[in-house]
Parts: sequence; C-alpha cells; structure tokens
Amino acid sequence: MKKIYYLWYLAWLLPLFLTALGIQQVIVYQGIQDTMSNGKEYQAEVLDFQMKHMAAQSNGIIVLKFTPKGSEPLVKKLSLPIQNAGLLMQMDTLPIRYHPESTQSVVILPTLWFQEKMVLANIGVILLSVITTLFAGYLAHRYANRLRKNMIKVQPTFETIPS
Repeated sequence: MKKIYYLWYLAWLLPLFLTALGIQQVIVYQGIQDTMSNGKEYQAEVLDFQMKHMAAQSNGIIVLKFTPKGSEPLVKKLSLPIQNAGLLMQMDTLPIRYHPESTQSVVILPTLWFQEKMVLANIGVILLSVITTLFAGYLAHRYANRLRKNMIKVQPTFETIPS
C-alpha cells in the first residue's frame, strides 16, 4: 500500500522556508543600520545604470565606483527597485555610506528611506505569511495523521477464488 499521506507532512517546509527568508530580511535591515551608524560617507561615481524589464517586475542595476581612504578604488554593482531609478538616473555622483564589515556594505543615501521601508514591509509580509502557513501546516499535519490512522485500521483481506 502506498503511503501517500507522508506528502502532507511536507506542508511544514513552507513556513520553514519563510522563516529563513524572514531571518535574511532581518539581517539585511541590521546591515543597513550598521552601515549607517558605523560606516563612512563617500561620494561614488555612477559608472553604469541599467534597467531590466521582466514580465512580472522591473528593477535596475547601478555600478558605483568610490575610493575608501587608504585603499584602492572599489567598484560595487548594486540592484535597486524601479521606484528609485528615476531619482538616481540623472545623478553622476551619489552620496553613499560604506562599511566593509557589514552585511550591507554600501548604502545609497538618497534612497535610504525607501530601502528601510521596503525591508520592513518585507518583514511584515513574511511574518503574516509564516503565521498563515503555520496554521495551514497544522491542518495538513492533522489531516495526514487522520489518513495514517485510517490506513492502519483498514487491513486488506485477500480471498482466493476457486477456479
């Protein structure tokens, strides 16, 4: 007999994945805060600015070049949402904060407010999703247990048919 009811237990993978995604977003937020409080401010030259338009989303890529004190010039390629593209498109240089030990080593100052709000919104949506999928996982777990118990109770009997 196939034990298909085990597949219902896989419903716990979704809240587990969302929890990992939420932890990643919290780390991003803490990295932004760390860079803002401990980083040094620099003027970065915009080397390249590209817009990518896909079916479901649009985003941009910006390439910045700056020289930290006592170091060689650094080139950083950052992605940014389409909402920030209009603001940054006309600028040749951007004020940034740089902290190499942070998880978010470069923060573009003109878009800081948007980046912080976007990460906080992501954390909120992920939190609601985790709560919802935990409830769904609980229901799926109960359903799988019920199926398993019913399968254990019912033992097939075989009869031989005389020929």
